[in-house]
Amino acid sequence: MLEQLFGSKTRVKLLSLFFNNPHRSFYVREITRKVDEQINSVRRELANLQDHGIVASLAKNGKLYYGLNNKYEFAKEFKSIFKAADVPQKEDNEEKLVVRFKRTGSVDIVLMMGYFVQDSESPLDLFIVGKLDKKKLRNVVSELEKDAGKELNFCVMTKDEYEYRSTLYDRFIIDVMAHPKITLINKLENVGAANE
Repeated sequence: MLEQLFGSKTRVKLLSLFFNNPHRSFYVREITRKVDEQINSVRRELANLQDHGIVASLAKNGKLYYGLNNKYEFAKEFKSIFKAADVPQKEDNEEKLVVRFKRTGSVDIVLMMGYFVQDSESPLDLFIVGKLDKKKLRNVVSELEKDAGKELNFCVMTKDEYEYRSTLYDRFIIDVMAHPKITLINKLENVGAANE
């Protein structure tokens, strides 16, 4: 729907990237990787967005960086649109995500928070417990970041570390569990705080 409204798939991806990362700037090839579109298309749309005052560019260390112009008059409205539009629907994606996370190794807990439940106060977007293949996990997180159009804050712990810190009433664990979340995976029966 957004592609029809804004006229271009690349444009929508760029808008999502910038409005979900309002205080970051990116160089062109970095943007191209994040939105997974051809560089010529990205350059063309960046020029268009710059002409409309939505993004601004800055030369730094021999590279041209692009970022959101936070003084753009409709910045607040656009942020609301893309924040609402980009949140994955739990019903559509939950089963697929469970499969993808299980392929990363022995997974005990996966909690989706922050961005996924529109909680800007959450310290994390993903909390993961288990013995995992780092490369496989990074690939899963990278795909989620590509869909989100932003970098996700995530934390990974082993089962032993999680259980030890839980018995100490670790402040970080308590804070994480206090926030709204989607419990994607929870195999630890004695972890009442991780349940919905």
